[in-house]
Amino acid sequence: MSCRGGLFKKDVENISNIIKEYRSIFPESQIILSVSSSDFINMELSSERSIISYDRFLNISSIRNSCNIINDTVDNFVFCSKSTQMPPVKSGNPNCNVNFQIEAAKNGLKIAKNTYCLRVRNDFLFKSPKFIEEYEKLCSYKRSNYSVFKNRVLISSLFTLNPFAIERLPFHFSDWFHFGLLSDIKSLWEVDFVNLNYMTHYNNNYYLPGSNNLERKFNSKTAIEQYIIFSYFKKYFPKLSLNAHNDTRSINESIDILIDNFCVIDNENYDVFFPKYNKDMFFVSNKNICVSQRKWQLLASNRNLNYSDILSIKNDISSMEIEEDINTFPAYFFKSKSGIHLGSEIVASNIDENSVIQYGPHFSISKGKYKAIIYISTLLTMETILSIRVTLGHGKEILNEKAIRFSYYANDFLKDSKDLYQISIDFECKADVSRDFEVVIEGNNIKYISIRKTEVIRMKDGLIPSLITSNKISPKGGTDLDFFMRTISMFMDKKMSNKIKRDPYLFFKDSKNIFLSPMRNYYLKKYGNK
Repeated sequence: MSCRGGLFKKDVENISNIIKEYRSIFPESQIILSVSSSDFINMELSSERSIISYDRFLNISSIRNSCNIINDTVDNFVFCSKSTQMPPVKSGNPNCNVNFQIEAAKNGLKIAKNTYCLRVRNDFLFKSPKFIEEYEKLCSYKRSNYSVFKNRVLISSLFTLNPFAIERLPFHFSDWFHFGLLSDIKSLWEVDFVNLNYMTHYNNNYYLPGSNNLERKFNSKTAIEQYIIFSYFKKYFPKLSLNAHNDTRSINESIDILIDNFCVIDNENYDVFFPKYNKDMFFVSNKNICVSQRKWQLLASNRNLNYSDILSIKNDISSMEIEEDINTFPAYFFKSKSGIHLGSEIVASNIDENSVIQYGPHFSISKGKYKAIIYISTLLTMETILSIRVTLGHGKEILNEKAIRFSYYANDFLKDSKDLYQISIDFECKADVSRDFEVVIEGNNIKYISIRKTEVIRMKDGLIPSLITSNKISPKGGTDLDFFMRTISMFMDKKMSNKIKRDPYLFFKDSKNIFLSPMRNYYLKKYGNK
């Protein structure tokens, strides 16, 4: 195991706890800490066997104790001595540490000894070996003509970007962690340092024609993730092209390489502690702009599919269409008027008057007969009725509803040795495509309720399908302007989101708004005289 990254005063306690936890989970593994930079370690006195802080930090207990834990836990230390910061990849981003990342990875992998290796950020914790079990399953898929590694390498679905989505970035595969054969991971990181010319590419070059607003934020020629992946696989496939970050000439080949050499895992399928990116893990739109595990599995098992048909996303989440047979929506896909999101669940407590506990996800849904199943992990009630509704058009059309009476229910499902309480409701969509599909849960006199997920299952001849036969999610309708406004509203607080819905003209006219030209100029020019 090779953990890499900076080691700084502000997070040394967190990292020491993570490393200690890794030793507990993998007691026989070699643990290498590859230190890219630090604000308290004396690099000259530190060695492969221990880190030593500067004298002025010896009296700070948090640093002293953390160093003791790290020294007692880590087998080998390596340090960076040839790297410096680079200008930011995108406008508004901090300076880039890509060369620290490359040097730290190389130095750590160089002294790794075991057959398999986990190269991971030092602030990222796999809380159990569950990811290895998932890796073994994913490696069973057949490989094809773009195979280079001896076996697949496991990566995160988050920031394995979908090049057919809004921001078109082929070869952008997540670098949070790599798990697989040491020989494969070691070879992947045998890349040259990034130079200043590469990082300031767009200071002297035009963006490609047709680049959108997101793609025009780049300063560097490509993202760092693209640089690592493309540099390696270009050696084996010389005809690959990536002359700019959004150069899509090899877009299909980038997916071929992803399928043949990597396997993608969703964060729901492994136990993780990663506070820096906790919000990203539960940000709904990331499910669309990234290549999910389910989509990877669909493509890996059906190599004759057209990648564009499966991955194309031209609209925001409210236009996504449910077309697959079994759809699992964790609670973070939904909203709540009486509860909050805690982890991956919706939690509400002390509900006296009737209130909406869950609503959404506002997807479109295609024609067919369905069953929705709500999974509840905690339920404490008084005398109450829990109402379930399936609706379209923001509640204007009710497809079905049911009410369930509870009398001082106190997690009674646990008595039946069940982990979750399930509520199911059948419904039918008669139109070819219906908009703003919701599963709404209301109730009162509830002491505590925790909702984990909702499944939407397409029925086949009255039966629940046992296999996922399709995973296509298609965008529907909407002008470019509608799409842009819906997209940026996802990043606003509630007040700002309501403002753009109430009066878009005033929203764009406001000079203090952060979403400025060219979209504001376009909107005011088109609608300013109306």
